[in-house]
Amino acid sequence: ALVSAHDPDDMRPRGLFGGRKGRIQRFQARFGATSEQVQVLAAEMAERADRLNRRVGALDRLVDQAKAFILELDAYVEAGELAREAASAVSADARDALEARLDLLAQTRRCAVEQLSLVRTVQNVDTPLALKLGAAAAELGRWRSDWTDLLGLSPQRKKHRIRPDQPTLAASQRQTLDALEPHGAALVEGRGRRSEAEAEMEASTRGLALPRRRLDQTYKKAGSLPT
Repeated sequence: ALVSAHDPDDMRPRGLFGGRKGRIQRFQARFGATSEQVQVLAAEMAERADRLNRRVGALDRLVDQAKAFILELDAYVEAGELAREAASAVSADARDALEARLDLLAQTRRCAVEQLSLVRTVQNVDTPLALKLGAAAAELGRWRSDWTDLLGLSPQRKKHRIRPDQPTLAASQRQTLDALEPHGAALVEGRGRRSEAEAEMEASTRGLALPRRRLDQTYKKAGSLPT
């Protein structure tokens, strides 16, 4: 919206009293205000791209931790299965508590595996999004630099009287808009895919509530599990 808000044709003289110089000056002033906004926006986009890249790296570490956690769960489940085989001499309540504990462990392992897949999905979304954000920020910077120079607002050109080349300004604007459009579409799509993955993560975690309540109830009845 910031890029498309300026029509180079606005500098064209209109009628007898539509002086070109005044129109150029007003156009330069409007662009000057926009240029500052674009500079802030591009910096923010570059920072967000950097944050996404850092998050991808953090998720790599999380994946490694999750794999270790799943292996640990496997060991607990195996120990629980052995305990189940040796539980014939304990009370029915204790056996129920053991079954509830094993069910929670199995559900937790299933949840961890699902989360592992969803984390990879988020990574597969965030990595290209970071590239798109960085490319969009660079394209905004290029447009700002081009127009600053073409409008005679750069320190070097302020010393000289210039007649802005409207076709070149329009071509630069079109190039930027064409470059930004697919980036914007990719960001919208990526945001949607990430939201879906995060919703699935929450749903997967909520699935542990029922076996956890069952375990709490059986613990209250059995008192505690036998060693």
